[in-house]
Amino acid sequence: MNYPSRRRISIAALSLWIGLRLLLNEVRFINENSSIADTEDGTWAPSAPSTSTKTHSHQQQHEREQIIEKALIIATVPYTSEHVLAIWTQLECIVSNYDKVVISAPDAPWSRDIIGQIVNEFKIRSETRIGNKIDTAFYVNNRYDAGLWCDGLKHNLGFGLEHEYHFRNSTKPRAVFLTNDSLVALRRYDNLTDEVTTATLSGKAKLVSLNGKVDDLETPNEDLWVESVYRGFTPDALPTFVRHTCGVGVGRQCKRLGTKAKFKRCIVETFEISLASEYQADEVGIMYPSYFPSIWNSSEWEKANGAVDPKDHWLKGGRYFDFLLESEHFPFRKKGIRRELPTQCTSLFTDKELLWFELLPYPSKETLSAHQQAMHASFGEQ
Repeated sequence: MNYPSRRRISIAALSLWIGLRLLLNEVRFINENSSIADTEDGTWAPSAPSTSTKTHSHQQQHEREQIIEKALIIATVPYTSEHVLAIWTQLECIVSNYDKVVISAPDAPWSRDIIGQIVNEFKIRSETRIGNKIDTAFYVNNRYDAGLWCDGLKHNLGFGLEHEYHFRNSTKPRAVFLTNDSLVALRRYDNLTDEVTTATLSGKAKLVSLNGKVDDLETPNEDLWVESVYRGFTPDALPTFVRHTCGVGVGRQCKRLGTKAKFKRCIVETFEISLASEYQADEVGIMYPSYFPSIWNSSEWEKANGAVDPKDHWLKGGRYFDFLLESEHFPFRKKGIRRELPTQCTSLFTDKELLWFELLPYPSKETLSAHQQAMHASFGEQ
């Protein structure tokens, strides 16, 4: 397979983004607002379809989606309350449409204890069948999020990694979604799941990410990537991810780098940035740009709020993030950033009960340091 250059992918991806921009504004966000309505008490509730035609169409789509299984793997190292909060908000606000959810975490006593309490608490409070979809898996965490995702794919979901590339425990096509504990949900969000489901139904290979860097057509460069914070893969797109990320020894070269900064950069380049170039141009999609694209017209918003720096990344929680929140209904924040923002995804707790997140048995600094050192020492091993 002859893969295109990143420049070709970036231009094609942006061209696709431009072409779909109006459609997405009309469909993605309007659909979002029509399926979820504000109530008087500020909570969210489903709004009724306006015609019987819509109801019939929705039923047909639902029936088609039943032939596809959707699985989510959440990679986490739950050593602070903010990590646990991120997991919880995802359980409340993005997992309801999944058939299976795997929380993949380090195989350490403190990790097992915390994850066990999270799942147990969610099952008690949710009082729904959603809790029965959740499984936990614990592995030697020596490849960071990538290792936790790959181990979850292989050992929990039964996806073959050695020249077979199929699920041993599923007879239906299975779309797989990957997220981690750096993403705090602010409200219910299904659009990425829907996007991948639609691509699966049409038989397309597709990688869709919540965020990605796309280049302006006027100044194309080589720096296209899709971020790893939340991604979805159609069944035909998943083997490419596995070959790229889950092979024996992938990333082992990073261990030889001297400084922590160089090591971290190597991890990002190896497991995240280089992935997009493994796909054809029309096989990569994003829901929101990582940086503010110059093709967007934000003049009215900027008059009231100030100019958006084109180098301002959404996860910094700056002005571009504010623009996404207010103009594009962005549904997440980065862990540790903009904690003052209210979330609708801890609705199963009262305000007083939120103290629960602070009281879990988090590891001491010494315990966590020993875990991190052991992880680094064995990095790249499988």
